[in-house]
Amino acid sequence: MLSKSKSQDISEAQKELLASKGIGAKGNIELSGDVISRVINEIVNNECTPIFAGVMIASLKVLDLSKSEKYSFDDTVRKVRNKMTPSIIKLCFEEFLDCEEDLICKKLFHQKDLSQQDCEFLTKSLFDKSIDPVYIGVMLQGLRLKRETVSENCYLKSSFSKFVASVEWEGGALVQLAEPYDGFVRTPYLGLYLAILLSYKGYASVLHSQNGLGPKYGETCLSALREHTNANLDIPHALNSLNKIRFACVDSEKATPELSDLKVMRNQMIKRSYLATFDKLNNPIQAKGENIQVCGYVHTPYLNTLSEVLKKEKNELNILIKGIEGGVVLDPYKKMIVHSLRNGKLKQFELTQIELENKFNKNEACDAEKILSGQHYFSKHIAYTASVLISIIESRENCEQALLEIESLFKNGELIKHYHDCIHFIKEN
Repeated sequence: MLSKSKSQDISEAQKELLASKGIGAKGNIELSGDVISRVINEIVNNECTPIFAGVMIASLKVLDLSKSEKYSFDDTVRKVRNKMTPSIIKLCFEEFLDCEEDLICKKLFHQKDLSQQDCEFLTKSLFDKSIDPVYIGVMLQGLRLKRETVSENCYLKSSFSKFVASVEWEGGALVQLAEPYDGFVRTPYLGLYLAILLSYKGYASVLHSQNGLGPKYGETCLSALREHTNANLDIPHALNSLNKIRFACVDSEKATPELSDLKVMRNQMIKRSYLATFDKLNNPIQAKGENIQVCGYVHTPYLNTLSEVLKKEKNELNILIKGIEGGVVLDPYKKMIVHSLRNGKLKQFELTQIELENKFNKNEACDAEKILSGQHYFSKHIAYTASVLISIIESRENCEQALLEIESLFKNGELIKHYHDCIHFIKEN
């Protein structure tokens, strides 16, 4: 598993600001005048990156401040105005001009929703090196703190997709497994085993991600495969893999090199932006035939957000899973929630919760052979998830028969052989 790292160190005052004024805060917690003063002085003294300066300004301008907080903010910025850059002055004193970035920040500071044109400009600015990065931080964090509307999310997803490369695969139906690009840290990465199991069952499956993306800096499909091979996981390699073994993994930065610069910016933000919701849905390979989008989420409100966004995509079938760490793997030891979205209609898949015998050690190191032979704690996770996906794809009423089929594969060793065949092919090609 990847060790966690940070793209930058932040001060105690900056940590307190993020904890008190961020999405994860328990309400809008009041800050002391000392913390506000220290944060502002650290911004003007360049003790943080420009992107993160924008994040902190947004945190102080978008959410409503108390009288004492506002007094401390106004008093501090007046005292240090002569040290500020023009961009910082405009943002702190709201001396906005008629340029698009100023008008968007003004809207966000007053918690106004963005138009389609605003969302398209915001996305375009991420790839525009002429835009002051302070503004990027303000717009991304401001949008997060205001909380994106469904319409904004749809506009943002549509505009971001235009900047991400995608090619067509002519081999038939394709299962797109969408998992968090910043990876997994609380559990081992399991998506690789799920994809390989599906490929054995005849469902061509593709994974894609980036390495080294915060704030989690966790294990991804890329790091899982890097343990076995240094293969160039680009688009040509993936297309060849799909044709030969019905499984592929794509390094999104090789498909769209601009994502490398974007990753640096995202890591400097410290906090997540809307990009974390949609990067996993920007599939680098699309099937000429049927596309089956499988998408994980954690927090219940994202079910509505993702379903509305996916209604505007061209996938024949979407499957939404409340999965482990926002991934596509279910936890059968907890309440499992799965929805299908077909022809614009969202439907919950009925799952019977059953008591499971927990005879394996949850903390045992991940081992492919044990997982794919049913001899590991996480074997059930893979079996249940695969059986649910297959049942929805094949329009079955429940997943009982599919689960029995998969458990029989665990016993005869066929999955282990297929796993090693897939790894060998990726390594040698």
